[in-house]
Amino acid sequence: MRGFAVALVCLAALAQAQVFRWKDADGKVHYGDRPPADVKAEETKIYNIPREDPARDVEVSPAEMEYFVVQGSTLAHLRETMRETAPKDVEGVPRWGMARWRLRWKFEHARAADCRIGKFNITVTSRLIMPRWPDREKAPQALQDMWDRFYRALLLHENGHRDNGIRAANDLARRLRGMAAHRDCASLNAEIENVGARIVSEYGLVDKAYDRSTDHGVSQGAVFR
Repeated sequence: MRGFAVALVCLAALAQAQVFRWKDADGKVHYGDRPPADVKAEETKIYNIPREDPARDVEVSPAEMEYFVVQGSTLAHLRETMRETAPKDVEGVPRWGMARWRLRWKFEHARAADCRIGKFNITVTSRLIMPRWPDREKAPQALQDMWDRFYRALLLHENGHRDNGIRAANDLARRLRGMAAHRDCASLNAEIENVGARIVSEYGLVDKAYDRSTDHGVSQGAVFR
C-alpha cells in the first residue's frame, strides 16, 4: 500500500470560479484566475459537488474548532483586541475567522500485466478558527445581538472553506477512479502525486476567488462594526 497526504490552508471556496492553466516561457505550468494576456491559457473545470454528498471513497471527519479570545464590553474594545489576537492571512491582515483543511489518501495497487489503482480512501479533516468572547454577558443586549448575528454569518463563511475541501476530495476521487493503468507502479505513483498537487493548486485559486466574491464573508453578513 502506498499513500500520500496533501494539506491546504483555505481562506474560502467558490465552486464555480474560473481557474486557468498555462505554461510560461520555460515550460513551467501555472494556475490562476487571471492568466497573463500574452499566453495561451485553458480553463480548468472545477466540479461543484455538495458538501452533503461526499463520494463513496471519501470520508469527512468532523471539523476541529480552535478559538482566539476577544475581550471588552464595547464594539471598539472588541475590535481592538481582535487586531491583537486574531489569526493573520498571508498578507498579515488579521481575520475574524479562518479555516484549514487537509486531504489524506491511501490506495492499493492492483497488479496484473500492468499496474493500476485498486481500492483507495480519501479522508478530509478540517480546522475552523473562530473568536471567543468571554465578556459577552457583561455587554449591552444590542451588542450581544449584533455579535450573535455576526458569529452565525462568520461560521457560515468558514464552513464554506471546509466545503471546498470536500469538493476537492470528491474531485480527487473522480480523477483516481478514471486513471489509466501504467506499465509500472512507480509511474502510477508519480501520476497520483501530480494529480494531487494539481488539485491543491486549482482549489487554492478557487479559495481566493471565494474571498474576493464575498469580501471575506461581508456579503454573507459577517460584519461586526
